[in-house]
Amino acid sequence: MRVLVVRPSEGGERTAERLRSLGHEAVAAPVLAIRATAERPPPGSFAATVLTSANAAAFLLTIAAARQLGPVFAVGERTAAAARAEGIEEVRVGAGDAAALARLVAGFVRGRDPLLL
Repeated sequence: MRVLVVRPSEGGERTAERLRSLGHEAVAAPVLAIRATAERPPPGSFAATVLTSANAAAFLLTIAAARQLGPVFAVGERTAAAARAEGIEEVRVGAGDAAALARLVAGFVRGRDPLLL
């Protein structure tokens, strides 16, 4: 099967290689790049921070020093490792997909507490 992989270069090539190892013809064609912006998160503190990609970990410490971000929840092991590599000590790890991450966060955060995603 021919599969188009549109993820950013680094992760996209990893995905393409995995698909090739499964016997597929993977075509890597990144359609976006991960870059820092000047955008700041909303004001206030957060009950928790949710990372859905290892790419987000590199930018987390740029805002962490001045803010209360709460514990960090990572979608899976790769994202958790990236957060730890950036110096985040308290990382709770999901099972690698959005549904499992949502269940993990819901078990910790109560009511309408604000989250940083």
